[in-house]
Amino acid sequence: MVTAGASLEEARELAERALAFHVEGLIDDGEAVPAPTSLKQVVADPVNRELTTIMVPLRTR
Repeated sequence: MVTAGASLEEARELAERALAFHVEGLIDDGEAVPAPTSLKQVVADPVNRELTTIMVPLRTR
């Protein structure tokens, strides 16, 4: 998942919202919620080398 913001804090907040929305959609559709990807796996992917990676918690309602 990729988000962007005017600041790192804004990007983090948008990422948390997007993650929660995505997981809620999976649950609503009766799909399994996948296990989190480790930071090690994320940074090992060459596609992610040009990005700033942050981990965000899943906050559910």
